[in-house]
Amino acid sequence: MKKSILTGLVLVVCSPIVFASSIEDSLSTLSPQSEMQDSIIISPSDTIKISQEIIDGSIEQAKAYASDFSFDKAIELLEDLWQRDSTSVELIRELESLYYKTSQYEKALSMTDRVLKGENASRYYLVHKGILLKKIGEYGQALDIFKEALETDSSNVFIINHVADLFQVQNERDSALFYYTRGCELKPLTSSIIKSVNMLLKADRSSEAYEFFSKFYTKEHYGNKMLRRLYGKTLYLNDSINLSKAVFSTLYEQGDSSRLTTKFLGMSHWKLEEYAKGQKVFMEYLKQDSTDYQSYFFLGTCCMHNYYLDEGEVFLNKSLDLIVPDGQTLNLIYSELGNLYERKRDFHRAIDVYQMMLENDPMCFYAEYKMAKVYDYDLKEDEKALKWYTTLLKRAEASNEANPTDQALNYTLICKSRISKLKEEQFWDSDSNNKGIIVEEE
Repeated sequence: MKKSILTGLVLVVCSPIVFASSIEDSLSTLSPQSEMQDSIIISPSDTIKISQEIIDGSIEQAKAYASDFSFDKAIELLEDLWQRDSTSVELIRELESLYYKTSQYEKALSMTDRVLKGENASRYYLVHKGILLKKIGEYGQALDIFKEALETDSSNVFIINHVADLFQVQNERDSALFYYTRGCELKPLTSSIIKSVNMLLKADRSSEAYEFFSKFYTKEHYGNKMLRRLYGKTLYLNDSINLSKAVFSTLYEQGDSSRLTTKFLGMSHWKLEEYAKGQKVFMEYLKQDSTDYQSYFFLGTCCMHNYYLDEGEVFLNKSLDLIVPDGQTLNLIYSELGNLYERKRDFHRAIDVYQMMLENDPMCFYAEYKMAKVYDYDLKEDEKALKWYTTLLKRAEASNEANPTDQALNYTLICKSRISKLKEEQFWDSDSNNKGIIVEEE
């Protein structure tokens, strides 16, 4: 009976649809249809050798299904055939490819292992096994495979970059950078530059990111917007503000309204004190992201410098509402809010803000200086001004003695000068009874 069925199978007409239908009809007489499990083990006694013609025809039909994105049909067809003949290397390879395309990586790995057990297994499948292990999170095993492959092909950029990726995902940044650099020295791929620079910027190593760009970033990469944005960001973080502005201005004019481009263009204008341009750009940015406290801060300061003081106050307070508590950043916003109140001549509110800065950071020389200055020049309250100048002078001198800095020295000189001047003014104004008295000589 089996012999007659197999003979019939060989004689199937080879039109794709008819051929597949004939295969399915014929195979259904051999054993019941069943779905393939994640790992199927078939003993030799269960396996029936199917003709190469039927295998080839099934693979062609599966490819036709796949080209139409009917992957389920393609997999079902080949799984059914493979359950009946698990010895066909062609079937195993085709199933592995389909599993990979449909993100069934563990099944693909099972098939790859079967290929590698065969004679004359291609080195391709060893590398492919590494990719599959990487996909399912077995990074250590994957790294071992790629490093082994690299020993026999040390200039293979594809393998080098996979080694770099695996070190990166395991947070071994320096090793990852070593291999990304090695790969870029052979061929500076856009993806490798992006990964390297992103990693450096996230680690606050902007100067190294700039060096990486200087070494590998060429005109052939200029067309990639993502890389161009990273280049502009790197320039900004290295205080090359004019160059950064040029990069982001060009991108913006070419229609790139991404958040990164818009924000850093606004920040470049802000840094260069081009407040009117910065204000316009940040107004556009906040239409995309209304939760970014930094952008409200930048917009608020731009408004303040453009004398839109009420708007600036609203935006700076919005920044405070959104910020996650962080002393240093809070004080940065407070300092601008205090400056804004000074411009509005609301000096008592400015004092309140500087008091909050001091509560947030008791060692904040700037807050003490600003309070002394407001009492001195704006409110004309000499006693309070003297109190804050004296307090600041003592702390600045102590700080400069322990750890000399330009900041501490400058505050020391300013305080001494103003204390001397205020005391001199008090001397002449203190005793009105002595004013105008002429002492006669005997």
